[in-house]
Amino acid sequence: MAWLRVCFLALVGVVKSVDLACTDAEPQSPRDVTPGYTGDLATRYEPYGEEERRNFLQANLHFHLGAEHKNVGEYDQAPPSGDLASTVAPGLFCNPDALSPAEKAPYNFQHCKNVSVGLTYEFHWVFSSGAPGQLADDGSEGELGIADGLGGAFARTVNADVVVRGQVCLIYNNASLDTAAKIEADYADFLTKWRSPSAGQAVKYVGSTTGSSYNDNVCSPAEVNWHVDLKCCKLSAQAFDRTCQAMYDEGLREDLKPKGSRPPVDRRWVADVTFPLQPVCEIPFREGNTN
Repeated sequence: MAWLRVCFLALVGVVKSVDLACTDAEPQSPRDVTPGYTGDLATRYEPYGEEERRNFLQANLHFHLGAEHKNVGEYDQAPPSGDLASTVAPGLFCNPDALSPAEKAPYNFQHCKNVSVGLTYEFHWVFSSGAPGQLADDGSEGELGIADGLGGAFARTVNADVVVRGQVCLIYNNASLDTAAKIEADYADFLTKWRSPSAGQAVKYVGSTTGSSYNDNVCSPAEVNWHVDLKCCKLSAQAFDRTCQAMYDEGLREDLKPKGSRPPVDRRWVADVTFPLQPVCEIPFREGNTN
């Protein structure tokens, strides 16, 4: 069964023995999610929605410098000039003019690495049918069973179904969050839950894993059901740092800093349709449920 192990390792990014040409690949991500934008590749099935996602377990949370996806009028700007606090490949950005001078004030991050106020990050919550789930003890993956990278998504099966929530956020300094209780309320368990989009403000589509190792020539072999918020959210630096603290407490180390962004892929490699994502009520993560 050596071939099975090689396939598994290739899927989770530990090894990549042969590059997959985009001409041979299924629909890719990230993509332009601007309403009305269409790709050239046929969608073979309707992607999983929120009801299905709630049956999966969270495997990871990570974030990219800039938006990997694109939505004209929301997150479509070129990277700003100057210090991006990181050397990884940047994606697209929200309009920084949405922030007041006070909201642009620097913040001393204690837990997140190589991040800055005024910049845009795309957060990815990875849910999988193959995730390990909660651990019975204080193992290295922590209480939730989440881990750095995508390996946890395939921990129990090599052909796992994967749902990834993507949310693009502009980071601002909220000086009014001057107590731990206020920060905790604003954080609102961002480790496991995104800022729930309003009805009609999110889409789902069939795509792939992302990251700066792929482009319009070399494509990802791993399929993903994507849920993407169409709006640029504002996330306080305080809540962002609290999220990284929670990630650290769960055993994550490498994902406390931003990953590089893959540019939106050419429409030749994009699914022909997106579907509206119908929101459902969020349920806080507790032992015994899967959110």
